[in-house]
This record gives sequence, C-alpha cells and structure tokens, in this order.
Amino acid sequence: MKPLEGLTILDLSRVLACPFASMILAELGARVIKVEQPGSGDETRGFEPQLAKDSAYYFACNRSKESITVDLRSDEGRRTIRELACKADVLLENFPVGTLGRYGLDYAALSSLNPGLIYVSCTGFGQDGPYAHKKGYDTVFQAMGGGAGLALAGDVAVMAASAKLGYPEVRHGIVAAIVMANLVRQVGRKAAFELVALGEPIDAARALQLGMVNRVVPDSDLMSHAFSFAEKLTALSRPAMAETKRLFHEVADLPLAAALERGRDTNRRMRNFQKLAK
Repeated sequence: MKPLEGLTILDLSRVLACPFASMILAELGARVIKVEQPGSGDETRGFEPQLAKDSAYYFACNRSKESITVDLRSDEGRRTIRELACKADVLLENFPVGTLGRYGLDYAALSSLNPGLIYVSCTGFGQDGPYAHKKGYDTVFQAMGGGAGLALAGDVAVMAASAKLGYPEVRHGIVAAIVMANLVRQVGRKAAFELVALGEPIDAARALQLGMVNRVVPDSDLMSHAFSFAEKLTALSRPAMAETKRLFHEVADLPLAAALERGRDTNRRMRNFQKLAK
C-alpha cells in the first residue's frame, strides 16, 4: 500500500509547477484527476519531442494521473468542477490570481461545499501585493534575479546597481563542459575561474566591465526592465519553438555529423536575442 492511497486530488493546473507536484502525489498513491481544456488540452501536450501522440515533457509531469476535459467557461463545466470538489481531499490550481473567483470556483465558493477541502494555489507573486496579478514564468524570475544574462550568454542582461552575481551551480559531465565553455567565451578564462572556482560574487560595476551585463540600472527601475525583457522573450518563443520542432523532424534520419551541423546552423539562426538589447 502506498502512503497516499485513498486520497483524491483535483488538479486544475497546467504546464509545470503544480502538474509536477501532483505527479509526485500520484506516484505516492493518490488518485489525481487532471482537468484540461477541451480541444488542445494542457499546453505542454504540444511540446517537443513527441512520443506516440503526446509530448515527452507532458508525460514526465503528468504520468500516473487520470485526465478529463472540462470547459470552465460553461455552466456545465463549472457544475462538474463543483461536483468533483465535493468529493476531493485536495484541489491544486495555478491560474492567474482572481481567475477561478470569476468562475465561482475559488476557495470561498468550494470550501462552502466541502469544508474539509485543502485548496492549493500556486502563483508567481502571491495572492496580494503589487505584482499579484502578474504572471510568473521562468524568464520573468531569471530577468528579475540577473540569471537571464548568464543563460543568454551575455546577449541581453540588465542588472540592478546594488546587485551581485555569483555562479554557484554544480553540474556534471557534458553539461558542465558546455556551461564552462559558455562562461569562458562570455567573460574570459580569468573571470570564469573567479566566478566558479573561487565563488567570488561580482558586483554590478565589475559585471558591466566584464561584459556580463549590457546595462546597470537603478534598483527602482529593475522590475520594469525585467517584465519588459520577459515580454520580449515570450514574443520570440513561438517562432523558436516552431524552429525546434522542425529541427527534430529534419535530423531524425541524418547521420550524426550532419545532424550536429544542422543543429549548430539552427542555433546560429535562432540567436537573435541581440535585438533585445537595443
């Protein structure tokens, strides 16, 4: 018997944060009912690489679950969610703040039907505060924290005047080699050693001198720069995803050397992030 057998979890989440959490709960024995939008389902079903008829990414985050489609905008769909919530022990959701409230599916509404319901909301910036209604994505947090500059190899980076950069990650094998080669190319051998081996933090002035960032801005302006940066990356994500999907299909039957060269050529053509620095 698994530790969570007998528990029912209603999973209204999508993409990564909550689906990954509910996958772990399902692996521990809980019955997880994943609710997806009609037609396309969870956005990650379209991610590459595809296995059978679905994405490997989707399978990794949603295995061991049951799945249904429900239109939350319809009366019937909202009624279905209320009925399921009455029988569930836990509800997970990661909608933007206020979305489920507009559908009458927030904690106040559902807990009145099932007082024992544990209602878990996963948001980027919490339920209140100045950024509560902003969406929280990886690119946003990287931009806010300064990590986006390292991820993009110096193409675009904005840093707050009082911030410091470090490089504390521990990686192994080929990934470590790629990361180190990228860092050496970006800041030079001496600075890369300074960052990784010595663990010395780099202040904004030094980061600008090394070319790790393109701009240093006042602390008060960092958030507006971060969100602007994330919006521009999001605008580029669709064509980048299409190019990646095309690459997967093109290299499937190529010899290894040709496939690697095709990948390098695609990478060169996709590196248009320099435009964001202007």
